[in-house]
Amino acid sequence: MSGQVALLVSPARALVDVPVDIRVAGLSPRQPVTLQARLVEGTDRFQSYAHYRADDSGRDAVGQQPSLGGLYTGVEQMGLFWSMQPSPGQSLGQRLDTENVTTPHLVDISAHEGHVDVMGEDALPRLAHTCVEWWYMADGVKRMTVKEGRIRGTLFLPPGPGKFPRVLDMYGVLGGLTERRAALLASRGFAALALAYFNYDDLPKDVTDIDLDYFEEATDWLLRQPSVLGPGVGALGISKGGEIALAMAVHLDKVAAVISISSPTVIATAPLPYKLLHIEDLTTVPELGTSPYPDMPPVEVTLAGVQKLLQDINPAKASGPDLYYGIRGETLAWVKNWLLDRYQQVVVDGEKSNPVKVKSGVPQGVILTHNLKWKAHINDITTKANRTLGFVRRNIMGGGQVKR
Repeated sequence: MSGQVALLVSPARALVDVPVDIRVAGLSPRQPVTLQARLVEGTDRFQSYAHYRADDSGRDAVGQQPSLGGLYTGVEQMGLFWSMQPSPGQSLGQRLDTENVTTPHLVDISAHEGHVDVMGEDALPRLAHTCVEWWYMADGVKRMTVKEGRIRGTLFLPPGPGKFPRVLDMYGVLGGLTERRAALLASRGFAALALAYFNYDDLPKDVTDIDLDYFEEATDWLLRQPSVLGPGVGALGISKGGEIALAMAVHLDKVAAVISISSPTVIATAPLPYKLLHIEDLTTVPELGTSPYPDMPPVEVTLAGVQKLLQDINPAKASGPDLYYGIRGETLAWVKNWLLDRYQQVVVDGEKSNPVKVKSGVPQGVILTHNLKWKAHINDITTKANRTLGFVRRNIMGGGQVKR
């Protein structure tokens, strides 16, 4: 050891979309070191780690030098953040969330001697440590509870008196109210309404009881706010929220731009009434045990069946692309059966279109989305998000129209 080891982070207080520079000084030349990140949110615990080697001057810069092992390899400035996973003993599929955007995640960064696996280790000696405050909501952002007519949600406004481009932000089939993305959008200059639409307060308890008129009311309410810029509104949604955002673009002239994340491209799960229209999706999936796999035994579609499916999906590599993520046997047949030979049909006021075979795309779903697509998108999500949000800002401010 050449002297006192120091762990330096900049900025130590940052929004979650801001790159954090992590450096270690005071190591011996070429000394192996393990860096670890730990985060506790309520009773949930997450952590990550990576192996590095100091340069000839005894320094390590995470954004310039490659990780040699751990949970990721290569030069990844934010690798310790995006690679965080539930600590051993946590629930299967646990995801990082927050119920209070007015307080930060506290991320403990520590350096340890040698190349070690630190997962689940609480008492490992540390060479140095520090803490990063990871925020969704910037200083000066205003947060206001919305309970106007049927509308339920939270409005976030950027600092200052100016008129801001506005966005409706919606999440998926779990319902409730999620504020973190709207808070971050307001931190970047958008007036963002985190909109609940079921399973919250006095709203319908089930997603099957919603209607598109509710989202039109929310759009009109947001347009009436004095601090927002017209004439258009952006709609941003994930999963069911993205599906609704696309429906808003089709039927509501005041929607100027849409971002739909991991969403069906048709109305799914339940009809979506709008005024005198009855917008319904009849996307069909072949019944289990029928063509193209007539000899396949049925898979029990219950909580236990889904748990079994998740247990079968593992990162062990095998030969062939279909087996890369460990999907094989009965599970592989179940997934193929779900994806192949799909047809969709649209019903409006009882009038049905002809069934059309779906030739591309996959139905949105938690199992496929989070297990197969995550690794393909995470490395360039910042570039894509910045470019897309810039497009939304230009269209909202310029009053651009969605092509119908």
